[in-house]
Amino acid sequence: MKQIIKSTIIVILIFSFSSIKGQSNISDFTLTSNNVSSEGQNIELSTTMTKTENTIVWTQLKNGVSDSSNFTITDLIGYWDESSSIGELIFSLVSEQNDCVLILTGQSDDLSATLIYLLDGVEDDRYLFDINSISYN
Repeated sequence: MKQIIKSTIIVILIFSFSSIKGQSNISDFTLTSNNVSSEGQNIELSTTMTKTENTIVWTQLKNGVSDSSNFTITDLIGYWDESSSIGELIFSLVSEQNDCVLILTGQSDDLSATLIYLLDGVEDDRYLFDINSISYN
């Protein structure tokens, strides 16, 4: 009996995650932000995050100097309504052999992103972005 219950729960979870993943096909986009927080420090930094197909490029501009980081999207789950920019998307990413997670959260009055760098599966760095705008390509 326990085996049947376990199997039923596993099947339900698989279908749940499949339906979430199925809703996550979103257009390419560009996010802009002028405020980034890391380790409790606010950093005035002009940034963009651009999703194109299976790649996200994070570009930072400070004092006229530009720097970019490229990420390959390995997985994507969540739901996003492009007409209202409401929902939550969780991107699994790889950058230069480092695993990362990008969480994009949209509420009626707030749009934010969190980029987490992982080291051996454990959080190493976290960046919080207050998003000024999002445009869909």
